Amino acid sequence: MSGTFHKAGTFFQRGQYGEVIRLLEPQVFRFRDSYDFYYILGMSCLYTNDIGSAFTYLQRANDLESRNKNVLLALAIVHLNRRENNEALRCWLRVLEIDPKEKRATKGLNVLKSNLKKERLMDDLEEGKLDKLLPVRKKSNNKKHIRILLVIICLALIGIMIPVIFKYVDFSGKTRPDFESVEIAPEEMLLELSGDYYFILTEDQVASTVNKINDYFLSYKDNLAMREINRILLSNANSMVKDKVGFLEKNIRIPSFTDFTDNFTYKEVKSESYLYRKCYVVWKGRATNILITDENIRFDFLAGYDDEKVLEGTVTVFVSFAADITPDYPIEILAEVIPSAGGDFYLNCKAIHRLWD
Repeated sequence: MSGTFHKAGTFFQRGQYGEVIRLLEPQVFRFRDSYDFYYILGMSCLYTNDIGSAFTYLQRANDLESRNKNVLLALAIVHLNRRENNEALRCWLRVLEIDPKEKRATKGLNVLKSNLKKERLMDDLEEGKLDKLLPVRKKSNNKKHIRILLVIICLALIGIMIPVIFKYVDFSGKTRPDFESVEIAPEEMLLELSGDYYFILTEDQVASTVNKINDYFLSYKDNLAMREINRILLSNANSMVKDKVGFLEKNIRIPSFTDFTDNFTYKEVKSESYLYRKCYVVWKGRATNILITDENIRFDFLAGYDDEKVLEGTVTVFVSFAADITPDYPIEILAEVIPSAGGDFYLNCKAIHRLWD
């Protein structure tokens, strides 16, 4: 397996499931025949409550290894979330065929035999009461008292060190270790004297925009920072300023659903698509005209039409990973904005959530 997969396995063991999804989803077509890949990715989606993606990836894992009881135990819980009790029943029965002593499958059957109301069953799922029916997340550690003792010691040390830290450490500097802010000397010329530009700015506006970029990066507001970088690159700021802010693109992080902030609306992106190059959006809607090839999935996304009431607009979306997409269900996408000719744009999808009523 690759370094990426090894890193994802480490995140999985640590319970950092969002990081697993961020690393592995773009690699789906590369690892299409790997059971371990689909199992880890599917379980991560399940633990983050992305049931639609969990079903897609775990079903693929089951296709690759149909006698693995762990993936069947996970699929049973996925089917319960999808209100497919008969399918959950079949999964648990299949587990007992493979291992008649598997207690989690027996407990699962007892849950269905208890004839819980659908509402009660869904409440138990949401509250995590049925997590005990899932495969073990990581290797068990019976030395809980040692961990508790270590926590107490750490808390005590923190209590001792906090006054010392605040006394001797200067907190007025940078808060983001991978970022070096753009500095502009007061005497520097900031503008080009001639040319055609999308934005015409004054020197004060250029300096103010650069300060915004610094502030946004320091506070991890990458989406806003990228928009202001584009504003400078599209303006009459001179090449020195553009080179400095353009270099900051390497600091842009690919977000996930769990850490995404500072969204932009369809109307904003549509009106000035070039300003949102390499920015990310999270939009709800529906997919239509779905085309699946060996390389990717392409569909037209009806933005804002998840409840079939208001259509904000339509945009083409490309997906480079396997995904369960049908016109019958609303979805939520996390995607990168890619401007195209004529002021239009399309989206490069990074993650998908399937939505239920």
